[in-house]
Amino acid sequence: MGILRTINQVFNYTNSISKILRYPKIYVSEISDSLYCEWRKVLELNYGKVRTKEMREGTKIHKEFLSFNISDIDEAEIQIQSGRSVSFPAKVGFIHKEKKLMVSGQVDSAFFYQDRVVKILEFKTRKNPKIYESDILQAGIYALSFEEMIGKELDDLEIQIVVGQRVDRGSRKHNGSAYSSKVEINISESYRFKEIKKYVSKKLDYILDFWSGRREPNVAFSKDICNNCHFYRICNRKIL
Repeated sequence: MGILRTINQVFNYTNSISKILRYPKIYVSEISDSLYCEWRKVLELNYGKVRTKEMREGTKIHKEFLSFNISDIDEAEIQIQSGRSVSFPAKVGFIHKEKKLMVSGQVDSAFFYQDRVVKILEFKTRKNPKIYESDILQAGIYALSFEEMIGKELDDLEIQIVVGQRVDRGSRKHNGSAYSSKVEINISESYRFKEIKKYVSKKLDYILDFWSGRREPNVAFSKDICNNCHFYRICNRKIL
């Protein structure tokens, strides 16, 4: 069995066990998004998530940018076995026994070569050409998930975070590769997982204390975060 089918099998098994144990499933994107204000997650549970025009546009840009992914697992496995490097949007997840919940998500793109996962690519769309702490945390949790699923350390795993936006120009290239004719790369940074692993593990453990109900939610630490929140008008914990 190839690495993609192994990962897929482990994910399905883990998902089934979490349902049997009735453990809540917490998505990686929600974990990283709660980094700046956990109270906003409480408001989302009560009032629903706000999906803006910019968010819908971001989803379209994601699809365009990640069009190089191979979505069919059989085709991807064949290419891996033939010695090619393959990018695949793998689903990942593991059960955190202490917190009694499942951490789950789907990477934008994971690169596989010779039955090894060698790189995680996380793509963000925003006008501000900046990589945030939450971006690094999200990609790092994906890496931790792969470690749990594969059962071995992935210290040399490359983590690349790319920030881009849609443009009305012709084809653009990044590092020699044409990602999309409509997406311009504003910034790109790469890390080795061993460089951020300790931080990611510690931060994840702390944030999961909130998601598992072991502590009260933290509130935003700056006025800018509050001013850009969709719940500003109704929030009774905002910074004025």
